[in-house]
Amino acid sequence: MATHRAQVPNPSGDPGISGHVATLEFSRVDLNKGTAVFVLRPADGTAAPEIPVPLSQIRPNTLEDREDLWKSLVKSILDSFRDGGRYPEFVKGHEVWTDADSTGEPALYVRILVGPSKGPASNAQVDKWNQFLSQVQDTLIRLRLQRWPYVQLGEQRRKR
Repeated sequence: MATHRAQVPNPSGDPGISGHVATLEFSRVDLNKGTAVFVLRPADGTAAPEIPVPLSQIRPNTLEDREDLWKSLVKSILDSFRDGGRYPEFVKGHEVWTDADSTGEPALYVRILVGPSKGPASNAQVDKWNQFLSQVQDTLIRLRLQRWPYVQLGEQRRKR
């Protein structure tokens, strides 16, 4: 069966086939196709084909499971909200990281950052925040990731 996975491990940690070493580079996320696109770049620098991998097939703790992929995925989702006119003005940024959740299962954490508060938020504001967080989480769930997405609200840090 053909696969994009390494055939023979080697001491450098790079994927490769016996006698050939290459580096797996993340290229981009394609939300329309639900894929992450990688390039297996040979050590000699020759041109390498793009390898699309379904986001739903990226297993935790593999070569494909990488911070730049998850950050790009969340940025692509937020950009699609912006392009669709669904990006609220209260969003000041975001943070993305992977870890295990409280049960030890692989998780994707997204923190949506809002501006520093000047007092208690109104119920209407909290409802807007929760609605947006739900939209982001629902989008991630629909991608059927092997990391459960947790989307939370955070306050943007003040510059010192």
